[in-house]
Amino acid sequence: MNPIIYLITISLPFTTAIIVFAMKYASSYAAARARLAEENDFKALAEAHASDLAQVTASLKAIEADVARQGRSLSSVETILKQVG
Repeated sequence: MNPIIYLITISLPFTTAIIVFAMKYASSYAAARARLAEENDFKALAEAHASDLAQVTASLKAIEADVARQGRSLSSVETILKQVG
């Protein structure tokens, strides 16, 4: 038997094991990077949502103040109409 073929045959299981572990490491690395990117995207989305929520809250307070002002105006008009009528 040729010594080179013999050495290749002997090293084949070890080489296979190294290749399998390298592929497993590469897939774990890719999954971790994907998970990190997903977490960063989620964080950006949460910050945008918080900003939008603050804008909506400010708009609702402005609307509430406007409704209160209109209520006072309507009350004064009602008072005037009661005095006239």
